[in-house]
Amino acid sequence: MPPSPPLFVGSSLSVFELDGLIGVRPKPGHAFTSPVGTRVLYLPFATMVSLDLHPIDAATSALEFHGDFRSVGAFNPTRLEPIAAADGASYGTDEMVTISRDGLQEVGRVNVLDTAGIDGFDGIALIAGSENFLIMSTAPTTRAAIVNPAGGVVVASSDLGQALHAPEDGDKNACACLIPG
Repeated sequence: MPPSPPLFVGSSLSVFELDGLIGVRPKPGHAFTSPVGTRVLYLPFATMVSLDLHPIDAATSALEFHGDFRSVGAFNPTRLEPIAAADGASYGTDEMVTISRDGLQEVGRVNVLDTAGIDGFDGIALIAGSENFLIMSTAPTTRAAIVNPAGGVVVASSDLGQALHAPEDGDKNACACLIPG
């Protein structure tokens, strides 16, 4: 099986997923100074709660991961630094980029605030049996919407805790038991 495509590639680091862990690796010619001696940082995605960006100076920033990382012997929080400021600036944007499974082609790009009304989205999940994504925001607002890979809105955003309905004609690939009516 080929390796999964990177989740993010910047000028100072690349981020990837491996067996339920998020891996962060410095790009050639770059090194992390914190945590000391880190060549690749692995943290369990399932127990990650949040990620904060801390500017260090005009050229560099630090990422601070929060969660329960005892399974990999890491502390909470775990601070990774330095990273290029441009890499840090891409964190916290309202842009969603969809790439092909081989990681070689961009399928779609969308600003989810402008298109779907989701400000500061911090959650994304592929909907089983579908090519669509559920995108969510927990701050500054708690909202969710469903978008397709090209960034088109399938279901408009609504407050979390409110009903978020499937398209009127249903998801063609969903189990019949999930389609109302």
